[in-house]
Amino acid sequence: MQIERIDDFLKEINSEELILLKSHLLIEETLNKIISSYIGKQATKDLNLTFYKSVLLCFALIGIYQEKNDLKNLMIEINRIRNKFAHSLDYDIKPDLIEFIKTANGGILPKTINRKSTYINSLKKSFYFLLGQISGWSSVIEIVNNKNSLQQDL
Repeated sequence: MQIERIDDFLKEINSEELILLKSHLLIEETLNKIISSYIGKQATKDLNLTFYKSVLLCFALIGIYQEKNDLKNLMIEINRIRNKFAHSLDYDIKPDLIEFIKTANGGILPKTINRKSTYINSLKKSFYFLLGQISGWSSVIEIVNNKNSLQQDL
């Protein structure tokens, strides 16, 4: 997934809920692409993995599955927030998203986080960070697979 595609989905959105939902889908799409590169598209589709299990499998497949993995834990936290939001009519999403922003930014929050523009921009940046990381993995895996495919053709 290219950063331009991520930007196309997120740059004009100013709703925390929509940012969460779109980013969750983009993360899931990228995780499935990584998993598919290991086991194939049809097998990935047939497994019908939940987001949570996709995160765990993806990290296991790329060889960085350890209990204390900040990136993995951030993705799991986003899934928890998204599920809570999707299944509760009166859920105040902002405190959890502020905590997500803080965690994604190494424990630091902007002093003006309570201003809507700072909050929305910080939320987007946090998702850009996550999506950039896993998009990078996906690109590297694709390059390696293409190289291996070319070597086998020779």
